[in-house]
Amino acid sequence: MKCPPGPVVTSTRAQTKLRKEAVGAGQARAALSPAGALTPRLAGRPLSRSAPAARQTGASVRRQRRCRAGLGLATGRVAPRTPGLFTGAGGLPPGRYDGGDSAAPSSSPALRAGLFRETAVRRSDKEVSKRSEIDAIVRGCAVCHLALAAGDEPYLVPLSYGYDGQSLYFHSAREGTKIDFMEKNRRACFNMVREVRLVPHETDGCKWTISFESVLGFGAIEEIVSPVAKAAALNWIMRQYSDRDWEFDAHVVKQTRVWRLRIESITGKRSQQKSI
Repeated sequence: MKCPPGPVVTSTRAQTKLRKEAVGAGQARAALSPAGALTPRLAGRPLSRSAPAARQTGASVRRQRRCRAGLGLATGRVAPRTPGLFTGAGGLPPGRYDGGDSAAPSSSPALRAGLFRETAVRRSDKEVSKRSEIDAIVRGCAVCHLALAAGDEPYLVPLSYGYDGQSLYFHSAREGTKIDFMEKNRRACFNMVREVRLVPHETDGCKWTISFESVLGFGAIEEIVSPVAKAAALNWIMRQYSDRDWEFDAHVVKQTRVWRLRIESITGKRSQQKSI
């Protein structure tokens, strides 16, 4: 059965009204269409007045994409952060320091940008908050465990060290694994522990514990290259164990590489348990 033909509109005013209704319907569909969709069509003819709405939607999406890309979010990746390296003083390359206080290197870019996360002790009842007590723990230990990383490869090494209240000092041979890691990444973490004592329990195996004092810190490493500054750093190391200054052979100092770890954050922890 054939459908009856639609009404024939002969009035100019009526035709204009129908055209406006069709255009309005097309714009409504365009507003609900995803960005970049084809322009809605009516009776095989494009509704030209709906195209600006579609283009505006697409432009808005493109602007959002550009903003996201600028923040490193377009593909779900975090934007790269500024490497936390010290800038050498007096024309020295990054990570090298001549030891003079007047030519001390600037603070780490990562620290200045607020990208370095401060450490915190989860158990506040075990936290050592006084800096004098933290210094006492550092000066009372014999070994520093230095944690390094290059890419996804970690490296941990025990060291003898010196401490001047702000930095750690240690020495090394001319080359080695530790140096390979430090040349790739100057960021470091360190830990020291003392007064370690096993605390047993007579009846409950789950209540055995260990009493100790420890510190945990973060910083950046730089090499000391001045012979005078190297000798001073080596004396800081010797004071840690002998409480006196020493004279060093110039040839030995020249052949020894000396390093300084500028401490950026440090926390202390004390766990004291009594035997039961």
